[in-house]
Amino acid sequence: MNAIQPTCSLEVPHLEETDRGLASPPRSWRERLSVHWPMKLVLLVIVTFIYKVVYVACQQAPWTVPRHWELTWVDRTVPFRPGWTWMYLSIYLMLPVVPFLTVGRDRLVAYLKGAAIMSFVAFGFFYLVPVELPRPPDPSRHPLYAALTAMDRPLNCFPSMHVGFAVFSVLFLHRVRRAEWPELPVAWLWAGWSWAAAIIISTLFTKQHYLIDLPAGAALAWISDRLGHQTQLVMSRARSQADPRYDS
Repeated sequence: MNAIQPTCSLEVPHLEETDRGLASPPRSWRERLSVHWPMKLVLLVIVTFIYKVVYVACQQAPWTVPRHWELTWVDRTVPFRPGWTWMYLSIYLMLPVVPFLTVGRDRLVAYLKGAAIMSFVAFGFFYLVPVELPRPPDPSRHPLYAALTAMDRPLNCFPSMHVGFAVFSVLFLHRVRRAEWPELPVAWLWAGWSWAAAIIISTLFTKQHYLIDLPAGAALAWISDRLGHQTQLVMSRARSQADPRYDS
């Protein structure tokens, strides 16, 4: 009699729900943008509100006097490069593009949950433990950087939400490719990580963040992605058990 071999899988389960109402899964990115577009627009409005309205509110009335981190040798060595402001601001293009590529309702909800978790934790730090970063003098010499500093006070540093949402977005793109869009070229993932890396570097060149803010933002993104996905996975399985017609 053959011995039963134990099996062990390290693969993390993911949401299988994609496009139950579609005749065939859309393959091009243009088709994917149009699937569930009303829900995606609502998602965009919610994320924009969270990211900007509450973000600015935390800057206007922090709970206590802002503190300053001690500058590391990296903070002191990295030069001020206001030309990187456009890359810093490109996060606002990445934010809507990535979630719009999914055709799964459950994945959209998981994205929203993860973004909410990340924002809630970050805003808690911004309000209760505000950190301020000294900025270069005379930003008016650089029009785009001057516009940025006029809208964004040198607060809300730790953890970096720019880093958080950049990493969170690419992690979500990985989930989309693995679960519903295997035809997506790996080059897109490399492009996504390259874009995220450029945004992360821009936070130092534009003197918007301390070095310590960056790994904190990346770690928060990873945790939020996992929690958002896992909580939605549990809800999806519960619906499937309650209603066998629900195909998750």
